[in-house]
Amino acid sequence: MSRFPRWPALPLALLLCLLVPGAASAQDTAALRRLRGVVRDSLSGRPLESVQFTVGGTVTSSDAAGRFELVVAADTVRVTVRRIGYEPRTLPAAAIAGELRLAPSPVLLTTLTAEAEAPNPLARGTALTVDVAPRESFSEQAAVSVGEALAGREGISASRPGVWGVKTVLRGLSAERVTVLLDGSRLNRACTFGMDGGVSTIDPSSVERVEVLTGPGSTLYGSGNMGGVINVVTRAAPAGRPVAGELRAFASSAIPGGKLGGTLWLAQGIVEASVSADGSSFGDYQAPSGTVAGSSYRDATVELKAAVRPAAGHRLAFAGQRYFGRDIGYPGSNATIPEEDRLSLSLDYGWQLGRFVDAFSARAYVQRLDHDMTVTMTSTMPNGSTMTMVTDAVSRSTTSGGRAQVRLLPASAVFMDAGVEVTQWAAEATRWTERQPAMGPSSTIELNTWPAVRLLDAGAFAQGEVRVAPALVASAGGRVDYTHRQADGWPTTDEWIGTGNVGVRAELPAGFALRGVLGYGYRVPDPTELFGLALRPDGFLYRGNPDVQTETSRNLEFTASWGRRDIELSGTVFRNDLAGMISTVATGDTVVGRPVREYANLADARITGASGRVQVRPLRYLRVTGSATYTYGQNEADGSPLPAIPPLEIRGEARVEPGTGLEFVGVEAHGATAQDRAAVALGEVTTPGWAVVHLRAGLRVNRTRVAFGIENLLDESYRTHLDAVRITNPGRNFYLRVTQSL
Repeated sequence: MSRFPRWPALPLALLLCLLVPGAASAQDTAALRRLRGVVRDSLSGRPLESVQFTVGGTVTSSDAAGRFELVVAADTVRVTVRRIGYEPRTLPAAAIAGELRLAPSPVLLTTLTAEAEAPNPLARGTALTVDVAPRESFSEQAAVSVGEALAGREGISASRPGVWGVKTVLRGLSAERVTVLLDGSRLNRACTFGMDGGVSTIDPSSVERVEVLTGPGSTLYGSGNMGGVINVVTRAAPAGRPVAGELRAFASSAIPGGKLGGTLWLAQGIVEASVSADGSSFGDYQAPSGTVAGSSYRDATVELKAAVRPAAGHRLAFAGQRYFGRDIGYPGSNATIPEEDRLSLSLDYGWQLGRFVDAFSARAYVQRLDHDMTVTMTSTMPNGSTMTMVTDAVSRSTTSGGRAQVRLLPASAVFMDAGVEVTQWAAEATRWTERQPAMGPSSTIELNTWPAVRLLDAGAFAQGEVRVAPALVASAGGRVDYTHRQADGWPTTDEWIGTGNVGVRAELPAGFALRGVLGYGYRVPDPTELFGLALRPDGFLYRGNPDVQTETSRNLEFTASWGRRDIELSGTVFRNDLAGMISTVATGDTVVGRPVREYANLADARITGASGRVQVRPLRYLRVTGSATYTYGQNEADGSPLPAIPPLEIRGEARVEPGTGLEFVGVEAHGATAQDRAAVALGEVTTPGWAVVHLRAGLRVNRTRVAFGIENLLDESYRTHLDAVRITNPGRNFYLRVTQSL
């Protein structure tokens, strides 16, 4: 079980201060302004519900009559106004009061179909939770990966094999149990064992925001989101400017190296376009114990976007992104990835209609991921001699698909999304393993790891909500999927899968709100689990099994929240029951002299936990935020711990925001308790607790923005429970980030 470690006194004190804001409730109310108004459609004049108003880190929304109320510190504070289906606007607070009009913009499938409201927000069309990590989450930190920047947010942990390839873990689930989207298009891995999975190949410089949908959202997004959905939204052109540009530079000390990049946006009449490029080069990073060899990497991202509005209410958009990774160190597995290339292409059409049929969207996309990898491992044989194994792998993965969706507003109190989706994952991989004994000749084993695998998933879905009373909203969704699996030399299998969810949320007096949701999700087996054949450094040969069945989950969660002008609190409890969880079992036979472990649906499992979030503004320029998540995982067959389950994790920040040239000064503490519940039989080890402190600040001078700071201020040597066993994280890290708007 988890226990509190002997944390250093300073990090512990900071965490307690950040999460329990005590008696500093003397609000400087005289300096705050309260803004009220109505937001309307600029063409029809009808009031718009669920329009998001973002001020700093606070998000509020308009009601069914389009009314909104904001509290700001000054007239010059910038407010971002956004609603799906309308042009976003960013305005000074002084221009917000009274009547605000938004211009219709045809809906594209670049965002989740849920819309966020408030801290621990309730998603529109479903009772699920949506968390939005804004661009500031990436532009103000030293994080060089999307996964690192998200770590510590409510419900999110990170698994680090080094600096590159950081994976996100949602409530104890990761890999194919979490759906990852890039502008709404699914991303799949190419590495047989997931080195390049998740958000590994997405450059943080290209990110506008990351939307995280936690809970049973399979009715909307299909296979793999038993833990949730992560949608990375890339940057769009600034509204209202025909020509705009940006230059970016970043450098850090503990992760020695830097990044350079730039973007050009153009808009003329009915046409808009953008092109951006970013490149980075980092050497082996510095941990408090010394240099972590084999952790350097180089990469680059080039992106092109173009859109045209051929007629009022219509929009056609193209997006292409190319990622290049070279000489990527992966010290967690003693591996090197000489080349990692991804090409993502998408074509979107959106049509904004009227009141009953609000919008129609369609998309076609393709993603090609090429992965080359080398692993070297030296072991000592029983006779005292050494054996070196060198594995080279080449794998190719293509994910393609399409989606059509209609948004219905049959009545003012009813909302529905319905559509169809088709996804195909095609993959092929080969591994060569050379065994080099200290004496005698070497031998080579060639394995067709993925033999021309094809996984097809076609589904139809509907998700909607109805306001059954002024303060009570009910939601429900359903989905039916057909899956087809085939590979060269293996039998073909087909399966029908049904999933769905029901939920309710209540808006209570005095700022209280409740919600509850019950949902069923699924995950089809991946190519390795079905048809794979690969030798791993542990000496076992891992063999797929075409009879492996789809994993399913039943997720139940409840949230309570409370908020007023200067404080917002929320807490969630959840339980996720997984049936037919896929794992490996020793078969007793051998292939090319190596013992075999085969994939099978071995056991049921249960993950339970709780999370919470707080945001307080005790003084005019001071904002305090914090989050905490605890997860407990257990194999229901024998009561043993599930692997890769994080302990209690806490993150908090105190931030001063003067709103002048000095944009912010912040101190953040991030830590976790010890994890003694390790899956020892699977090679896990227990981990001690840890805590780190970060100092950050931001300046703006005209069009130049500078963010700088020191992360891991106390130079703590630590690894989280989900990190690779062999390495620790970077030590004290000085960083500087400069952005020049053109």
